[in-house]
Amino acid sequence: MQLRQARLSDLPAVFAIEQAVFGSHVYPDFFFRQALDLWPDWFWLAEDETGAPAGYALGAQSQRPDELWLLSLALLPSCRGRARAASA
Repeated sequence: MQLRQARLSDLPAVFAIEQAVFGSHVYPDFFFRQALDLWPDWFWLAEDETGAPAGYALGAQSQRPDELWLLSLALLPSCRGRARAASA
């Protein structure tokens, strides 16, 4: 799995992940556009080994200099539990 900063073109996939993970209790789709505009450095997309969107992480900088708020973290159920052991 690869992690990269989210782009505007990723927002439909992010919203689909949001719905798949959280059901009807989700942020509205326009929230993700606002989040990308406000906190682009803290909006990340996870892609599976084929490059398909698999999850996202969204943070926001606090007013405290060394503090970050984690607003949402989601990973598609089909992508969970795929940890790889680190090589020695």
